Amino acid sequence: MAIDIKNVRIGMSVKATSPKYGYVKLYDTADWDEDNPSKIDFGGVIGKVNNGLQLGIIQDVYEDTKLALVQLYKPILYMLKYRTNAIVPLSDLTTISTPTVVSGTKNYYCTGDSVRIRTGASLTSAIKSAVNKGNLIGQSDGKSVNGFLKFNLAMGGVGYVAAQYCSTVKPVVNQPVKKTVTKTDTTTGKTKDVVVTQVNTGEGYTVKEVIIKGAIGAVAGFLAIKLIGKLFKLKGD
Repeated sequence: MAIDIKNVRIGMSVKATSPKYGYVKLYDTADWDEDNPSKIDFGGVIGKVNNGLQLGIIQDVYEDTKLALVQLYKPILYMLKYRTNAIVPLSDLTTISTPTVVSGTKNYYCTGDSVRIRTGASLTSAIKSAVNKGNLIGQSDGKSVNGFLKFNLAMGGVGYVAAQYCSTVKPVVNQPVKKTVTKTDTTTGKTKDVVVTQVNTGEGYTVKEVIIKGAIGAVAGFLAIKLIGKLFKLKGD
């Protein structure tokens, strides 16, 4: 059964359960007309998760559209950067557990991008995972050890994060943006201005990634040309 939007809590742990496909699609953006929020235009699919698998924890909910911003349990390597967030319809999610705050601790959020979660309070400790700005890290008593806070992680288990990237106040990210666009009615051919709301995961390509992506494409093209040249040479021999 899908999650009732009235019962959704930030930090709630969820799993994939799409009634349509047997797997859940993870999107990077979504937009909708203010006059018709049930009609959603999704952006790119950044991944798929089979039904029954733990997906992650809810960071935010957009009530008009019944969409959730989910912090992924297993980040996706999208291009050359880990995507830790995805937009998912609430109809494709079921609850695993509801968050509770342990006495003497507080919820902390990440204030930077690609911040590492480590197994110990040291830069030499092994890396468990990473979180981005706005992600719920977990619960901590706020006591710093070697510049690190110890966490009962929202994703489960224990980990350490540099204190400078931790805050009890959630940074402002992934907020819906409203803009006016001109749309054409495919039936009548008439155009009109409509207010469109858009939300995204806030994890687009960096300039560096775009440059590297272009370089990879150029190298791939060069190698393809070389391979075709060799094939024609062999055929000629």
